[in-house]
Amino acid sequence: MVELLVVIAIIGILIGLLLPAVQAAREAARRMECTNKLKQLAIATHNYHDVYNSLPAGTTGDNPSWCGPGASWSALAKILPFVEQANIYTALERVQKSYYATSAFKTETVGAFSYTAASSEEITALRAQPDAYLCPSDPAGKLKSPSDYGNTNYRLCSGDVGVRHPDSDFKLVRGAFGTKNWQGFDAILDGTSNTILMMERAIDYYDASNKMVRAKTVIPDGSGWSGDWGVNTMCTNFRVDICTATVGSDGFYGSAHTITNNQNSGRGYFRGMQPYTFVSTVMPPNSPSCGASNNNGSSWAIAASSFHMGGVNVVRVDGSVSFISDTINAISTGLTTNTARCKTTGQSDFGVWGALGTKNGSESLAP
Repeated sequence: MVELLVVIAIIGILIGLLLPAVQAAREAARRMECTNKLKQLAIATHNYHDVYNSLPAGTTGDNPSWCGPGASWSALAKILPFVEQANIYTALERVQKSYYATSAFKTETVGAFSYTAASSEEITALRAQPDAYLCPSDPAGKLKSPSDYGNTNYRLCSGDVGVRHPDSDFKLVRGAFGTKNWQGFDAILDGTSNTILMMERAIDYYDASNKMVRAKTVIPDGSGWSGDWGVNTMCTNFRVDICTATVGSDGFYGSAHTITNNQNSGRGYFRGMQPYTFVSTVMPPNSPSCGASNNNGSSWAIAASSFHMGGVNVVRVDGSVSFISDTINAISTGLTTNTARCKTTGQSDFGVWGALGTKNGSESLAP
């Protein structure tokens, strides 16, 4: 009897040792699949460039602050034919034509959002989920209902600036993607191997009571925080230290800060707006994301994030994929978290991380 108990105990110990190894192996496989998906998206973007002699615009809309499709298509929508989703792309084109060609819209409500479409086929296209846009490590990818928008974990790099999208900001393009900006590889003056094309961010499938830093965006409460930024004011008003301080000792956003309630990260890969399909290299990976208000057209500093341990996958313009640690240098020498500022020209204030986001900051740094 004693021998049997000893054997059972040994088996229990072995299982206890084995399970973490199995889980680690599964996550390694998921991370590798995520890497491959980013690589494929870079290839798709290159194929788009071969056809049109430019990268797709990060957002194409005349009014990117408007929530509906047809007004602000993202680059992720534009590369659909190059990820074997031409049927979805064709249907989305009809949605756009319906938006511009007629005032008789059919309105449907999906979750917390409304949009206009001309037929059930087009509504189905908006709800379709391209698998190419989902990281297998993010559990939110499994939460989508048939009536929700198609989601994305893979986000466009806007560079080292939290982008706002009014008409006056159309020409502010620090990264590979900007608003109404179709640029070729010749615009990537820092080099395609030194400039991020896309990176990860967790999808927000959680209600406002969930203060998860990976997926949520917060409006900080405290002195020194501006109500809005924009192209001319963000670079003086945005404070890294105040944004960083929104996280409590438990690793979640503190109760004093306001969780944005209508900017669901990644919910609608076709929506060309900062909260949904862009990420900047202002805040380090898996750090807080801060906004100025609940308005879609407001200013945002959206951080890359993932459910991989210790960092995020990024793909550079040349198609190379690398894993960036949460601890990457994100403040330039001689600056602090309350003096670093975004810029419209020149080298980034946000260290190696910021330099990787800029297309023409004259940096030659590597993580």
